Amino acid sequence: RNANGTDAKYKGQVVIGALDFTYKGHNWIVRGQADYGYLSDAQQLKYLYNRLNSKSPFKHSAFVSKNAYAVGLEAGYDVFSQIEKLRQQEKQLYVFGRYEAYNPYASATKGTNYDYTEVKRMALGVNYHPVPEIVIKAEYSHRFLKSLYNDEPSVSIGVAYEGFFL
Repeated sequence: RNANGTDAKYKGQVVIGALDFTYKGHNWIVRGQADYGYLSDAQQLKYLYNRLNSKSPFKHSAFVSKNAYAVGLEAGYDVFSQIEKLRQQEKQLYVFGRYEAYNPYASATKGTNYDYTEVKRMALGVNYHPVPEIVIKAEYSHRFLKSLYNDEPSVSIGVAYEGFFL
């Protein structure tokens, strides 16, 4: 906004690193990811004029984190692969578990208290494929927060369709 004034001295650099993998074989699907973000001059960004518009629910002097991370690991096994009739009909039922941890405000900065942003989450569920293009998913998950805050359990049910359009 103020390219020639006080804002011009901030030359924040953004660095993002990501590692993802998927293994699919022997009736297993295993996925994982690790993401890391870094922002230089983060502490000074809260002083930029009109950084947030007037409709933002956040304070205009809100802290900006220098670091953020997210890691996760998920594994699922197709139990229908052990039943020959269901395997021949191409039906699948994956039982899966997932663990993840993330924090968009990972920087410990003097005078800030963003403990509630550090989250660990575990999930267990099933993915049922009546046909290869459709999945019905049911999941129980639990987000673990610092002791000052309430944990967040949840149950989710959904249906998804995968189609390719030319």
